Amino acid sequence: MLILTVYSFMRLLSSIFIFIILHLAYFGATQDRPVKSIDFKRLKLHEDIDQLQQVISKHFNSLKSTSLWNSKDVNWFETGVDSMQTVIELDTVLTHRLKVKYLTGLIILMQEYHKGISQNPLLYEDGFDFFKGYINVVDADRIGASLIGLAMGNPYEINSAIFGKATVFFDHPEIYKINIYVYRQFADLFPEKVLSTLVPYLIYPLADTLIIRSAKQFPSQFYDYASASRSQLGKKISLVKDSTVQLLYKIAQEKSGRLIYPFFPLLLNNELKYEKLKANISNEAHYFSMLVNTRMVLEKRQFVNDEIFINELDRVIGRKSEEVFIKQINARHEYNDSARFSIVAPLSSDDIYYLIVSGENALYTSSYLGLFDRMINKATGQRGDSILLRVGYHHFRKFLKMAAAFNKLDGFLSTMPDSTAILLIKKFVSGLEKAEDIADAVEVADAYSSIIDSTLKLQVRNEVSSRVQESKDVGDIKGERIYSLLNVLFDSSNNLHDVMDSIYNLSNIFTVAYTDVADISGKVVEQVFFYGDKDSKESYENFMAGFRDKVAWKITEKEYWVEIRSIIGKSIWIFANRPLSTPIESEKYVKAQHALIAHLDSMKISPAVVVHRGHSYFLNQSINQFPSNAKIVLVGSCGGYQLLNAMLDRCPNAHIISTKEVGTKAINDPILKLINESLRMGLDINWIEFWKNLEIQFSSRVEKLRFENYIPPYKNLGAIFIKAYSSITAKKPALN
Repeated sequence: MLILTVYSFMRLLSSIFIFIILHLAYFGATQDRPVKSIDFKRLKLHEDIDQLQQVISKHFNSLKSTSLWNSKDVNWFETGVDSMQTVIELDTVLTHRLKVKYLTGLIILMQEYHKGISQNPLLYEDGFDFFKGYINVVDADRIGASLIGLAMGNPYEINSAIFGKATVFFDHPEIYKINIYVYRQFADLFPEKVLSTLVPYLIYPLADTLIIRSAKQFPSQFYDYASASRSQLGKKISLVKDSTVQLLYKIAQEKSGRLIYPFFPLLLNNELKYEKLKANISNEAHYFSMLVNTRMVLEKRQFVNDEIFINELDRVIGRKSEEVFIKQINARHEYNDSARFSIVAPLSSDDIYYLIVSGENALYTSSYLGLFDRMINKATGQRGDSILLRVGYHHFRKFLKMAAAFNKLDGFLSTMPDSTAILLIKKFVSGLEKAEDIADAVEVADAYSSIIDSTLKLQVRNEVSSRVQESKDVGDIKGERIYSLLNVLFDSSNNLHDVMDSIYNLSNIFTVAYTDVADISGKVVEQVFFYGDKDSKESYENFMAGFRDKVAWKITEKEYWVEIRSIIGKSIWIFANRPLSTPIESEKYVKAQHALIAHLDSMKISPAVVVHRGHSYFLNQSINQFPSNAKIVLVGSCGGYQLLNAMLDRCPNAHIISTKEVGTKAINDPILKLINESLRMGLDINWIEFWKNLEIQFSSRVEKLRFENYIPPYKNLGAIFIKAYSSITAKKPALN
């Protein structure tokens, strides 16, 4: 390994490492002559260098088959390191200590370089710069010259490798200046890491500057460090004379600091008095109103730094909406309306708007309807769009989608002139391509499927159609994809099945083949999730009553679950956890669900049909346990339709039956019975025919109205949109 070559001389000519150049010239005519014996006291260092060369060479070899590879970028490595080892050993001026120093520094440099290329393969191109930078520093250190100028000429990655924590130049008289300069480079590259690394530099003037910058760029992170007032950094923060730093520090010392923190921009500008805010924290209604008002103020002025606090406000508004208001309203579902909704009596229409859009996944149907009516009543004499205007149209698509889903959209639009309603629909449909994801587009699809008024449907279709052409005209590929797909879904004149198959590779929107549901042994496995409340227990009894026919079904009851197997027809295995609960162990059903899943795993079977039987506030718990390969999902809960996206994330290939409003066993049981009977007979399920057969069963007015709130897979436009869009962008597998 320690052979000197003329090629090394050519690669290192740009270096000012004079003693290396002299020795390269000396060995030029006899380049194959080996170096004289290495002092055994330094033998281990050379062995470590040789080993690192081998490790790095292997890494280079792994890149040779990629487009990144360029042999010119690593030619230095093949001879340069060997040459430096040779010259260090042959230099009679260098003492043993200095030879150890420079060889150790070379080892550290190579270790840092290897670490760097392991994390970022592109860094291998900078290898010669690493090596050259080290040679320059060694040359200067050897003669006692300044190193600060060299450090200022290097990028951070090279300086970090040479002057890092393990640097061999720790005794150089300029090392402290160099450390400060290198840390400045680090702080500029990684400002988010400053607070976690600043303590060693607190005695230097740059600390104040970096603390102020961190407070303004990362206030939430800064708050956490400022709250530790007894730490070295916390003490330093308390002394920095800056209004932003001092206010954040003051808030961080409060017991209720996290509740004060979202209001920081208004407090800093004296738009909100600190003591007034503190006085209202304990009053949930007043505090919530202040959250909403602050968010509306920040939304309107749109300062760059306000975005951080808008996100924080949304987080706190969402948490307060569910934990304080919606939780109580839901829990009082058997109270009279006045008592049930008493907690929102002090709130304004704008406040209630935020309760609605923040609580989409937690609201009971009756809770939503009560809040919606109170929002409208509190805005008496005002048009509905005035609420949207005041809240800056924040989450307005979600609001309109929910209104459509709960059959309130027509009523909401009727509160404003027709011309305004048309403009609102245009705004609802426009700009979908500008969002980072497709959530807004899915909400438009969901809303359309729930709109009853034919004139309103036509307006939405016309808007979507015009957006298709606009996207094509400006070459907006994402916009064209979104609006073309919506146009296909909304155009009732086309054959949706054929279009989905030919354009979006979705052949089975309307049908579930029996062979897709049955496992390799030919059986269909179904899992039903029950919970421990009174309603779930009643639902469980109704569910079990459907399998009492001992000719067709065999029931086996276990401690935590029940197994139901078909006796005649195709093999159907149904597993349902028992809705267990006791006064001591109120959530015993959780143990039952986990025990059943463990049992299914031990049998190496995965349900293709999954059913949720419980209130909407249990639905997330069920979704998190759904098998990813489920083909049919029945969500028989209030508001289950609102969690469509979460279900598809968990089960991307599922056909989903959900409800927009009240889920009831009177509808759930007949749906599930028809699914099971169809599969027991080995039939494919055609959802259009399937739904027609169900319609015949629900003849009474009440049953018919409830059934109309259930959405079959072929009408679940939001689900179809997600699957189709995923298919053309190849983000998720297409439905099969």
